Amino acid sequence: MDLRLAVFERLAGDDVLRRLLVNYADRLDDRVGTNGPASDTCYLTVEWSAGDRADAPPDAESVLVRAHMPRSRAEEHWYLDVVLRRLDAALDLDGTNGPVQIMRRRTSTEVIESGADTIFKARSYDVALLPERSALPFPVDPGTIGSAPPDGATPGRR
Repeated sequence: MDLRLAVFERLAGDDVLRRLLVNYADRLDDRVGTNGPASDTCYLTVEWSAGDRADAPPDAESVLVRAHMPRSRAEEHWYLDVVLRRLDAALDLDGTNGPVQIMRRRTSTEVIESGADTIFKARSYDVALLPERSALPFPVDPGTIGSAPPDGATPGRR
C-alpha cells in the first residue's frame, strides 16, 4: 500500500480539505492572481519526508501539512484551527486507520507569516504501515471452534 496515496485519499474524502488542495493546485498553475479578490483564497500544502524519528517504525514517512490563508484576513486566524481539526478527523487519529498508522507529532500553536501574502498553521504526522498479522504456528480447523468437547460432554454442565 502506498502511504502517500492512503493519506491523500483521506484528505480528498473531506470536501473542505479537497477544496483547499485544489486551491493550492490552482495557485501553482497561476490560475489565481496575486492581487485582487481571486488571491483571497485559503489553501492546504502537503510536504513529505523520510521518517526522521528514532521511535518511528523504519518504513515510516513524515508529512507536514500547512493550512494557509491570506494575510489580509489575519483577524480570522481561528479558521486555521478549524481546518486542522478537520485534518485530524480526516486522518482519523482515533486508531481506526486500517492498515495505516498515523501519529500526530506536533502542531504550530502560533500563526506563522509566510512570504508576502499568507499566514499559516502546521501539523506534522508520522505515517507507517501496520505490521501484518502473522498466521498461527499451528493449523486450526474452523469446524472445531464452538463444537462439543471430544468426550461428548456439554460445556458448562456436569
